[in-house]
Amino acid sequence: MKNIKRNDGFTIVELLIVIVVIGILAAITIVSYSGITARANTTKAQTNAASAQKVAEAYNADAGYYPPTLAAFTSGFGANPSSKLPSG
Repeated sequence: MKNIKRNDGFTIVELLIVIVVIGILAAITIVSYSGITARANTTKAQTNAASAQKVAEAYNADAGYYPPTLAAFTSGFGANPSSKLPSG
């Protein structure tokens, strides 16, 4: 009779190697995602600042001065905001 040794399944070392590789890939993914999120927030802030600058310049062109307060900045260039709403 021949003694045949069967190698079914994986060893503990092989399983640990796979777990470590998956952990490394997960860490890389998390770091990349946080970098992408930070860049998106930076771009959003820059876009908002550019929009605010354009509105301030338009206010200056309309009123002859820059808005003195935030309320004046958001009120529709010094006009009554309700006058810009359609009737009905």
